[in-house]
Amino acid sequence: MSAIRQEIVPWSVTSGTAALAPAISAVEPLTRLKALVLLSGSVRPSVLSSTTQRSLLDFPIDADHTFLKYWQNQAVELARWLARQRLRVRVLLARHSLKPRRPEKMHGISLRIERDPVEYRGIGGVLRDLAGDYEQDDYLLVASAAQLLLSPLTDLTAQLCVRRAGERSPDVSIISHRDGTPCGLMLVRCGALCCIPQIGYVDMKEQALPMIAKRHRVRVVCPPQVSAIPVRTLSDYINALRWRHRSMAAFDSQSTYNNPFAEDWQPAFRIVENGAVLSPHARLHDSVALRGARVERGAVVVRSVIGPGGVVAAGQVICEQLVGDSRT
Repeated sequence: MSAIRQEIVPWSVTSGTAALAPAISAVEPLTRLKALVLLSGSVRPSVLSSTTQRSLLDFPIDADHTFLKYWQNQAVELARWLARQRLRVRVLLARHSLKPRRPEKMHGISLRIERDPVEYRGIGGVLRDLAGDYEQDDYLLVASAAQLLLSPLTDLTAQLCVRRAGERSPDVSIISHRDGTPCGLMLVRCGALCCIPQIGYVDMKEQALPMIAKRHRVRVVCPPQVSAIPVRTLSDYINALRWRHRSMAAFDSQSTYNNPFAEDWQPAFRIVENGAVLSPHARLHDSVALRGARVERGAVVVRSVIGPGGVVAAGQVICEQLVGDSRT
């Protein structure tokens, strides 16, 4: 049985994927990495999903990507970095969460969408059940699907594996921010999950991690800056999209994106899905019109999402609203 050890490891800002790849990709946790596990859903459905009747995994983040496709691309890069011909990706949906559309196949990964077999099991319980499919010394890379990473998944995975010379690998590595909030990304040895009860609801942060830390080694990596943007609410979603689109613009050092004193009122994006009806005389500022939405002439939509059946009438101005079908 492992000694009880828990430590805070500072983030190395000088070590990126390129520098770490030759040494890190050969360390034991990654040679025994069996799957990327994406957790999707919660006990209560989010307002975003319930209003639009759409899985968050199907929400667009730009013209070409949904959250699910974004994670597929991250997994493809991870598989390439690990020199794997194929990396398994398991998407775990909460019992009553809406199922996303069937994802397109991508070379280098094998993706499977599954439902939690037991209701109200909690993340700790779900991972305990999942660990039964693997050997005790196998590892799982676990991530919340409802987030956008501010660094590539390969970089964050590398940081989870960094250790001092002669030091053995921890049983659980977690990325956490300075205020104690988790990033939603961790590397877990399956054998360390066996101390979690086999029945009942078990929360990972509040219940499972303290249990694991009593018997195994838990390691916390603290980056100096936020490493991901969680998406739980409309405001979270819009903020995540603003960051993504502004970063994709690849502004130089004099740009608004990199200038901390710059104004933040300028719109960064608009997304109009095929099947949405948008008048050419309507304006969308940092907003999304999903398939089945209608925005009429002269309407102004600011930091909002118009869902299927949602209508913004001619001349109407809305701000920071989630508009769904009024008949439901």
